[in-house]
Amino acid sequence: MKLLAAVAILLALDSLSLAAEKQPPAAFKSAMFVYVQAEDGDATRSKLSPADRMAISDVQDGLRDWNRYTLTTSEADADLIFVVRKGRLGSLPGSGGVPFGSPLPRVPIGRPGSNPQDPGTGMGEQEDTLRVYMRSAEGRRGNLIWKSQAPDGLEGPDVPLLLQLRKAVEIAYPDPPPDPKQKP
Repeated sequence: MKLLAAVAILLALDSLSLAAEKQPPAAFKSAMFVYVQAEDGDATRSKLSPADRMAISDVQDGLRDWNRYTLTTSEADADLIFVVRKGRLGSLPGSGGVPFGSPLPRVPIGRPGSNPQDPGTGMGEQEDTLRVYMRSAEGRRGNLIWKSQAPDGLEGPDVPLLLQLRKAVEIAYPDPPPDPKQKP
């Protein structure tokens, strides 16, 4: 059983390294404006989790430090839309709670938005997630062009998932786009 678990871990790590080696799409080369939001909405949404709100801020700070793209306050003005989601702890289905003194179980419960009655349940994947979308013609999220997950991957000030993307983009496209004209 331990051998099977070790093989599964090695296969997962191998697939992660293959994904990291893949060249990011050319949209990262030509993009100038980016917008950052959480899976459940932008930072001004009142029901947004504090963890997601902090992840938005940390990613924005990381993008400012990178100095390759200009942040915009509107999804419609962005070339790329960065979507963050902090990992969530769940509870065991059907359990009446966790006894005092017991470690909290780490069980994912569904995906964000999978329950149409409660799209912001706060439950779901345990790992932090960073997704990057191209903007659609309607000014909304279009095609997903990059995604990565990692435990504590959105923790500032370093934001490991953003650093992973930054490294891949700078290797593939060493020259940043020209300085953009002012855009809201």
